[in-house]
Amino acid sequence: MVPAPDVEERKAYDEALMEGRLLVRHCNACDAHHHYPRSYCPFCGSGDTDWTVAAGTGHVYTLTRWRQRDKVVVAAYVTLPEGPSVLSLIVGDDAQGLTIGDEVRLAATQGSGSMPSFACTNGEQDRLS
Repeated sequence: MVPAPDVEERKAYDEALMEGRLLVRHCNACDAHHHYPRSYCPFCGSGDTDWTVAAGTGHVYTLTRWRQRDKVVVAAYVTLPEGPSVLSLIVGDDAQGLTIGDEVRLAATQGSGSMPSFACTNGEQDRLS
């Protein structure tokens, strides 16, 4: 049985997000990073994990767009350099032109709760081959 998320532990993650930092968990037993933040490692089952501040950048793994009233909303899985892919919202005027492989950076969270927001970096050189 999977343990329920610890409220205090989740609080640290949410507070960091509101401060513009994205936390991921690092397992000291198998050296893997994981996200959704939880105190046990989903790879080896160890409880020996610590918070790590992620670089705040990543590449779009996959995305979807939908229209909500008069604006387009973009959600994407962003693969972080640390390894995990994170479900996130893409913000900014250029989000509509985003494609798979584009580089994104962590953006200020605008009341989206515990879902991180990313923004396009706008550089052709940032596209993954």
